[in-house]
Amino acid sequence: MRAPFREQIVVGLDVCEKVTFKKGQYEKVRGIVKNPIVTDMLNKNVLVTLYGENAEYTHYIWDVIVAAIVMDPTLITGEKTYPIDVCSDYGPAYGQAMAYIRQAPIGCQNARIVTDVDVDRLWKLIYEYCGKF
Repeated sequence: MRAPFREQIVVGLDVCEKVTFKKGQYEKVRGIVKNPIVTDMLNKNVLVTLYGENAEYTHYIWDVIVAAIVMDPTLITGEKTYPIDVCSDYGPAYGQAMAYIRQAPIGCQNARIVTDVDVDRLWKLIYEYCGKF
């Protein structure tokens, strides 16, 4: 987080867990994909078992949200900019990202912290992209 990148965008779990991946959405993705190799992967995925055992099972698409934002940054509908740092001290907080409203440690860089995404447009993008396979 201290690297001098021109821009850093953080998509935390709190945002990612607002976008649930339910059985119906998984079934729609499976139905859209045309590539037999991808279809085979989707048919053998552990989610088939999890959704089969519990139709209300909820999964999340953390990495897909990040990829979609890279493809279309206008999916971001809420954000805040703060300096961010990551705890590198071994212990219970190791790896924890921290945003500082004031008095950030020296060397921290500002990052755009995503607080909301346009869920409807996100799913539209996902379905459109899956239809290209």
